[in-house]
Formats: sequence, structure tokens, C-alpha cells
Amino acid sequence: MNCKGGAEAPTFEGVLWAQRGGYVVLREAKLVRGQHQRVILDGEILVPLGTVAFIQVV
Repeated sequence: MNCKGGAEAPTFEGVLWAQRGGYVVLREAKLVRGQHQRVILDGEILVPLGTVAFIQVV
């Protein structure tokens, strides 16, 4: 999932779990930094739908 804001906006990998009240819920999420570095995030994360630029479903 890519967020709006250009090259410095966050990119996440994870399981798209739900959409609740204007948010996307990701589980088993990782914050992607650069091409090869991934930071494992604890628990569920909420991403406001208004900040989502792109979601790739695999």
C-alpha cells in the first residue's frame, strides 16, 4: 500500500484485514524503507483512507 505524499510518504506491506470508519486495517504489517529494508510493526495498523494512493492485491 502506497500513501499519498510523494517519495517520502510511507509504504506498507501486510494483510488487508478490514475497512472501518474511514480507515483501512492492516495486520502483519511491515513498513517498507528503501527497496530492501522492512520494519515489522506490532499489532494492527490503521491507515486513513484519504491518505491511500495505491493498494496492490497479490
